[in-house]
Amino acid sequence: MIQDIAPYKLDNAFRIQEPEKDDYLVFVSGRMILLKKEEDKIVLPQIKDLGEENIKTDYLFSVSERAFFMLSEENEENRIDGIIKKFMEDGYSYQPMAALRSCNPRWICYAAATACHIASWYQSNRFCGSCGRPMKKSTEERMVYCEHCHQTVYPKISPVAIVGIVSRDKILLTRYADKSHSARYALVAGFMEVGETAEEAVKREVMEETGLKVKNLHYYKSQPWAFSDSLLFGFFCEVEGSENFHFDDNELSYAKWALPEEMPQEPEQLSLTYEMMDQFRLKGRAVLGEQSHISSSAPLRQHYR
Repeated sequence: MIQDIAPYKLDNAFRIQEPEKDDYLVFVSGRMILLKKEEDKIVLPQIKDLGEENIKTDYLFSVSERAFFMLSEENEENRIDGIIKKFMEDGYSYQPMAALRSCNPRWICYAAATACHIASWYQSNRFCGSCGRPMKKSTEERMVYCEHCHQTVYPKISPVAIVGIVSRDKILLTRYADKSHSARYALVAGFMEVGETAEEAVKREVMEETGLKVKNLHYYKSQPWAFSDSLLFGFFCEVEGSENFHFDDNELSYAKWALPEEMPQEPEQLSLTYEMMDQFRLKGRAVLGEQSHISSSAPLRQHYR
């Protein structure tokens, strides 16, 4: 999956750190990131590309020996704009985060996506949601706070259930109604709601999107997914009762029961969804007997930081 970058290792511990010349810079605008494409590879700006300019940066995290930074908003806005303009004159441009799913090297793509997650969170929390005053960055942890009303905000991580629904020797494949994703096969998926367990979210999402009841939930594994600021939790489960479905066309454009040999294959297998499909291709309904990392009856705690 996209986070499998060995021998590289992501260290996301918070710290205050000064950049070195070979460290990377991340520029984010909405869900876009500044990068340069060279064939199937991506290039990110580096600190040394700033020349001798004395500019303030904020540390994000490190991958092995290289750290990733964003420019601090404490810099003058027109100065930041000038730096971005110079990069764009050198062939860089803002690209959708989705571009990071099909480029190399893999560790840079994963790091860039994670950096987008953190940097866009900082950008969207410059002002207090309670009183509207400017937020300040904590020097002790990855958090912003309001000196006036004492509101604190931590990075947004939304828990999502990915569900492989099995009936006899088949699994339910779907396609999203969203046109930007409609070409890919997927599994039933949805965000967990406040006050529900992961298992409850699985059953609710399956019922809402397909009208099916499920049982025998087996937890598979999780995945950080910066493209939607999410933490994905994968489950396999079995249909309870009829396998006749009727999909919600607000969420899905297509659904079908598929045999193991009909599984779509993605060579890179970046996502948890495609790894789960591949597991079904290899093992069929035996995926329901996989050793769970948690008890299938125990609530799975939602993660908020």
